[in-house]
Amino acid sequence: MTTIAGSGQRGWKDGDALKATFKEPNSLSLVNNKLYLADSGNHALRIIDLSSGEVRTLQFSNLASALPNIPEANTLLVQLPTQVVAPGTSTLLVSFYFSKDYHFTAATPSHLKVSPSKHEAVILSETLLTWSTDETSFTVPILFEMIENEVEITATGVIYFCRTGKEALCLIQPVQLVAPIQVSTTTTEDEVLVEYMLPAIRNRH
Repeated sequence: MTTIAGSGQRGWKDGDALKATFKEPNSLSLVNNKLYLADSGNHALRIIDLSSGEVRTLQFSNLASALPNIPEANTLLVQLPTQVVAPGTSTLLVSFYFSKDYHFTAATPSHLKVSPSKHEAVILSETLLTWSTDETSFTVPILFEMIENEVEITATGVIYFCRTGKEALCLIQPVQLVAPIQVSTTTTEDEVLVEYMLPAIRNRH
């Protein structure tokens, strides 16, 4: 067994990986040779850089630039069925909810970037969503207007959540939801639902 980070003491200290301290670290996710872990005792997301041997605490100061860098291999990809709306202004409902015994964590904000496949095809009232809550569900409405008859809207980001109870295991789930949308004069529908139930826990090999 090899120790890659942690002095063995409880606390909150960044810097040299072998001198760093954590408090109830949970759930590892490897992205670009960096290990992301939920340090639930400190209510923080810590990063272990395997190349430099340094530990730091993730700061959410520039979410817009961080979102596009999520590697596809670590992202839960969800292709939703095509939805049809009437011409004019409609509402995009972005929604996540949890199965039993899980909830969002207010200690670490979840975030999504919403973008169309063709920017000239649709007008969106919001493109960057960030939320901090301990609730079991989250829904936000985004107004949009289709300029062309077909478009795909993609919501890409990271969801942070924890298990309810004494174990309090916290998890990190990168996600990408793709919602194809069409415009038709044969419908009066004015809502598009982009939703997913978490957790999507996969076996890691």
